[in-house]
Amino acid sequence: MKLDKILRDDCGIDIKKDLGPITKLFIDFKENGYNVTNIVTEYNKAVKLRWDIAQNEKQIEAYQKKLTDLSNEIHACQSILNINRKLGYLSKIRVNEIWNRRT
Repeated sequence: MKLDKILRDDCGIDIKKDLGPITKLFIDFKENGYNVTNIVTEYNKAVKLRWDIAQNEKQIEAYQKKLTDLSNEIHACQSILNINRKLGYLSKIRVNEIWNRRT
């Protein structure tokens, strides 16, 4: 992709009309001891970090939902287990009652 197309489409800069100010910007950077290549590299790193953060936040939300679902499932299983334990205990009592009546 050509630089003039990228600047026009993505930045709204017409390089034919705005070449002077753009050139001055880069010259000012250089005159003030800035390295334009390093600035662009750091900017690209920052953009990637923002993207990484957004992806990590989405992953955290997915993990939180899964954790909530699993916690709810554990609670339901514990309730079922408690009911089964009570029924098992009651069954033992009932068997003992029947056995005692027999004798």
